[in-house]
Amino acid sequence: MSEQVNDDVVDRGGSKKAGRLYQFFASTKLAWYLTLALGLIILIGTIIPQKGITLQPDAAARHIAEDTWWRLADSLGFLEIFHQWYFFVLLGLFYTNLIVGSVDGLSRLERQLEVSGRPLTDELKKRLRNRSVDLPKPVTAEMVAREFEGAIKFQAPTSEGQTSFMFGEKGRLSRFMPYILHFGFIIIGIGGAITAMKGMEGRMFIPEGTSSNKFFVQTRDGEVLNYELPFDVRCDDFRIEFYPGTQQPKDFNSDLAVIDNGQELFRRTIEVNDPLRYKGFRLFQAFYERIGTMARMKVTDTDGQVVLDRLMTKSEVAPLTTTDGFTIVDFVPNHDDKGPALQVRALTNGETQEFWV
Repeated sequence: MSEQVNDDVVDRGGSKKAGRLYQFFASTKLAWYLTLALGLIILIGTIIPQKGITLQPDAAARHIAEDTWWRLADSLGFLEIFHQWYFFVLLGLFYTNLIVGSVDGLSRLERQLEVSGRPLTDELKKRLRNRSVDLPKPVTAEMVAREFEGAIKFQAPTSEGQTSFMFGEKGRLSRFMPYILHFGFIIIGIGGAITAMKGMEGRMFIPEGTSSNKFFVQTRDGEVLNYELPFDVRCDDFRIEFYPGTQQPKDFNSDLAVIDNGQELFRRTIEVNDPLRYKGFRLFQAFYERIGTMARMKVTDTDGQVVLDRLMTKSEVAPLTTTDGFTIVDFVPNHDDKGPALQVRALTNGETQEFWV
């Protein structure tokens, strides 16, 4: 007997705790707090440069070593805020709140939509807005229904004793619109999670009039990983438009051609928010820079075999292996009275070194 009572108490206590937890995650107030917190993180990530996106790792290391505010921002994770544990915790809470709140709202909406099949109880009367209208002559429920016909669709009048009532509504499907919007957010979140776990995002540098299939991914530690697309991309033309009287770009786009197995398949003009899609890859117009001076770089291995022979611009990354490569840092017409020279930054086995050639 005592064991059964204890079990009942535990069950009731567990149900209460589960109910409180459910109400917590279904709370609209929680949704507002989470939205504000995520908005603040996005604002910080927009204002403060982020490593690997708008801030190169070597520049970040220099700023952190020289400035106290940079060190504080780095210690708080603000330089990589979209990779911090608190960002993912808030994101998880946000989607949990969105899902639980949607389920709770849909269940309440379902009960509201079933009101037409219920008797007109005292509890239901309290929930409905009451409006009284004085009629000039005796009327029946059927006469009232005919007056409203076309504006609101009513069910047939129902009588309970001395009382007659009708049920009518308008915009029934519009009540589902917020939950359709919630479902869209959930789909976007699922897509973002899949991309983060299985996707890859890198950069390509294709000077106008050249083609390439190589792109690189720079990790948060500064390591450059080199990859190749299963097709080539050629840049036929690049255009940029500035705001009148300024050097601020208004719009810029590129004319690209996709070459697969040596054959040009199609051409496409891309812009910042209008990518080229092919074989599961999306190519965005993310940034641009003036080509300026170009140098032909020719690299051979210890056996004398040519492993690289191409035109390169300043800051362009040239991969040699999947983890090794180099970039041109600077070009001078006369270095130590020995003529033109290039300053090269090489990455070998995760270590960076600079030299002149």
